[in-house]
Amino acid sequence: MFLTGVATENGASKTGLTPTIKIWDLSDDSLNQASAVEVGLGLYSYNFADRIQTGHYLFLFDFVTLTFSEQYACGSVPPDWNRDWVTVYVTEQGLPKTGLTVELTIFNVTDNSLLLTATMTEVDFGFYKYQFTTWVRNKEYGFVCETGLLNDELAAYGIIDDPIITGRVTYPQERDVRRNTSYGPNGSKTGSLRPGGGTFKMPIKRPDEEVLEIIKIHRETGNI
Repeated sequence: MFLTGVATENGASKTGLTPTIKIWDLSDDSLNQASAVEVGLGLYSYNFADRIQTGHYLFLFDFVTLTFSEQYACGSVPPDWNRDWVTVYVTEQGLPKTGLTVELTIFNVTDNSLLLTATMTEVDFGFYKYQFTTWVRNKEYGFVCETGLLNDELAAYGIIDDPIITGRVTYPQERDVRRNTSYGPNGSKTGSLRPGGGTFKMPIKRPDEEVLEIIKIHRETGNI
């Protein structure tokens, strides 16, 4: 996975920089730093080869020679199949703000209801997090973070959407979508390999209970 950040100076693309990228692992808030490379036209990237698919990460590009809000570009890398943390990046006059008490409100947008309120935990460098243990798949959530700062830095907000991998497996019309193989009503049959000769034994469809257990393991660990 490549992490990218865009550098601008007075609103125009800035080239020729050597930015540092900071990456936090939210499981323990550990920090790793590395050098990013220039792609072109103010775009810089870092190959995040050490990413673990079950991990949730925050990252920040530090364009050290720039100033104020143009010095940093930040982002988040959530797990592929889960949403375990709500995160926010807080600035004051464009610079990362630490030492705040950030109050979080989460809404269930799907059901149009208030879900919870909580205080976020500080990570580092203006990042704050909250462990979202009541997240439910197929629901969409919105959140508002109140920082106690002034003007447009008083609050931050966002949407918590579904992960890109859902783990859903279905069998429409007794067709196994994983193997692209059709089954008869008994779950097993001998089919003709080609007209005039040869047969093959089609695999037996797994019981629904076993499939559900596989899905559960996939959702929790990312493995099958």
